[in-house]
Amino acid sequence: MKDIYIFADETGDLGYTETSSEYFGFGTVTFEENFAESLWDGFRIRCELERQGHELKGGFHAKDDKYSIKKEIFGLISQMNLKYDFTFLTKANAIPSVKSRGELYLYKLAWFLHFKHLAKEYIHEQVQLVVIVADIQTNAKKRDLRAALRDVADQFPHVQTSLIIWSSQSSWGLQIADYGVWAAQRNLVQGNCEYWNEHVSKLTRSNFKPWG
Repeated sequence: MKDIYIFADETGDLGYTETSSEYFGFGTVTFEENFAESLWDGFRIRCELERQGHELKGGFHAKDDKYSIKKEIFGLISQMNLKYDFTFLTKANAIPSVKSRGELYLYKLAWFLHFKHLAKEYIHEQVQLVVIVADIQTNAKKRDLRAALRDVADQFPHVQTSLIIWSSQSSWGLQIADYGVWAAQRNLVQGNCEYWNEHVSKLTRSNFKPWG
């Protein structure tokens, strides 16, 4: 049975206040083939950037990385054999019953809608989905959020899924997911994002906005 590796990262916060993010969503990057070369490329460019004087002890993070680093990483990603998928929920359009159920429900619903699409891609294939999700950086209980992720996967028994939760700093695959969802979110909110236009859009399989 073939292993399909999927790395997932979230974007936005789970609040509904005036200062909260406009969207909450997920971005995933899927590698359907052996991605050993991509892992090597990530290691190589990180070492090269360190030699140039950049400190990258925690790897890459699109929101915080300098322009020169973003340019290098997006350029590398654009050459890889991968597929991005994005799901964004417009929180202002959430119905009252969704809002009343709190942060955990919003997180779980966003992941359900995203994973449902991914599962359909492989429903007729003999594959094992190895899903690596970035550890949660929210005020909600991490144990509850992990349980929500597993519960969603269990709702799709026709697709064999192994669920793993790692810190983004520990995984080049999660950092690729972070870069993709950062560009997609930036393009959605601000429009005309150069990283989206030049690098990420051509690698995107789906960009789903179920709430408009």
